[in-house]
This record gives sequence, structure tokens and C-alpha cells, in this order.
Amino acid sequence: MLKQVGKWNNIPTELLPKLPPQGTRVIFNLKNVKFDDLEGKTRFVEWFTFPSSSSFINPKTGQVIPIALIKETGDYDEVLNFHKVNCRPSKTNGTYSIVINESELGDDIYTFLMLASEREDNEYAVVNATPKYVLYDMQADAEREVAERDAKFGAIAHAMNLKDSELIEVALVLGINDTNNLKVVRNEVAKRAEQNPKDYMNKVNDEDKALTALIKKCLSLGIVYNKEGVLRWRKGDIKIFELSENDDIVIPREFVRFARVEVQGDLTVQSLKKEIELTQKKATKSTKKEVE
Repeated sequence: MLKQVGKWNNIPTELLPKLPPQGTRVIFNLKNVKFDDLEGKTRFVEWFTFPSSSSFINPKTGQVIPIALIKETGDYDEVLNFHKVNCRPSKTNGTYSIVINESELGDDIYTFLMLASEREDNEYAVVNATPKYVLYDMQADAEREVAERDAKFGAIAHAMNLKDSELIEVALVLGINDTNNLKVVRNEVAKRAEQNPKDYMNKVNDEDKALTALIKKCLSLGIVYNKEGVLRWRKGDIKIFELSENDDIVIPREFVRFARVEVQGDLTVQSLKKEIELTQKKATKSTKKEVE
């Protein structure tokens, strides 16, 4: 237990952190101990020193409680010296670990580090404290990694099991416009799913993805285009609707709104689908002539 001397370590029993089971290795990740060398390789600094004294706020009273790793006191219980806790991030990959019940000092260091305001995840830290380390929660980290892995595999499996008709739609939603070779398209869609599973699943589960795919296909085929902030039919240069800004990036979102809300929305959607069919038939005939 932290030695109580004068103003130091007057800690209410209920605020003392409970020691983990004997033999538990507690790990702290150190902050701001990385740097890039001249070759651009990430390295760790040679030495790191924890604060020997700190404080935290009593959540019940709002009182600031000073704490310290007291090493030596004088005849009148004055503090003469503090323990200095040093470690070598270059040897530990930026971490510091303590084995519980291995030594009395080790347990005191654990208690001090858990209470000190320099711990990043300390909800009782004093205002404007500079975080210097964070408790590494192995179980939480494992759960996070498992969840991320499950999400990635789930997204990839979704992409690989899409029906051909669904695959084209999803590809267009993801911005993949060349949809002629289905094997290539499926590979590209699976890549997107692997790279960003969350974004992929959000887009494929979007109830408006069919409309998004439709307008992106029309843009890629040149059926419609943006002319000075107005979406127009290429044929006849007829206005469809005005865009909120002169940028193609807003077209899918604003086309979905137009199709859902405006009186001409349904008719425009049907006309675009017919135009896609005609355009693709013309392209097929042209290809056959070239082959002949």
C-alpha cells in the first residue's frame, strides 16, 4: 500500500484500485515514445520515466488527492526522496509491465499508476493532465480484434456470394464502373469488402443502393451528365434537375432524393433503365460487327 506521509497518499479505502490476482502481468502502453529514424523506420525512445508524484480527484468530494511513490522519509516524517520508475521502451516495444504480488514496490507502482492523472483512461484525472500511458486491456483488445476479423470475413463472404445481378449493382454503388468481366468485378468488390468492411456493408445494406447504382451506370455510359450544376440528359441536352453544387460527387445522393420525392422521379427512373438497355444493345451490336 502506498505509504501515507503528510499530504501524500491520503486515499479513501474505497478509491484504492483492487489488485488483480497474484501473478497477473499488467501492461501499460506508453505514449509519445515512437519516432521515425532517418530511414523512415519506426523506433522507440531508449528511456521513459514515469512521474514520481501526481494527483487525482475524489469523485465524491471533488477534493484533489496528492499521491506519490515515497522512497525515504526523515525523522519528522518529511519526504526526503521519491522512487524513480524508469523503463526502456526500445526493449519492450513501448510498454511497461508489472507482475502482481511479485514485490511490494511493484504493487505500489501499480496502485500509483492506476490512480495518477497521467493515465489516459483515468476518469478521475485532474483537469489539463497530460496523458503519458494507458492501461492495456488484453481481453478488450482481443474482443476488438475478433470483432474486426469477423466483420472482414463476413463482408468478404457477402461479396463472394452475391448473385451476378446483385454483383453489378453493388459494384456500381462502390464506384466500379467497368462491369463487363464478372470475375474481375467480383474480385474488385471483394477487395473493397476486405479493405473497409464497415463501409462496404453500410453501402450494400443501403435501401437506396439500386437508385445509386442506376445513376452511376448512367453517368459512366454518358446517358446523363453534369453541365454547370445541372444534371441533364445527353440526348437533347434536357434538364433533369439542378444540383446543390457543381460537383459530380453530389449527384448520387441528390438523384436518390429526386427519384423518391419529385413528381417526375419514377418516370425518370424508368426512362433511365430503358436508355441503359438501348445503350448496351448498341454496344453489343457494335462489338459483333467488329468481330465479323
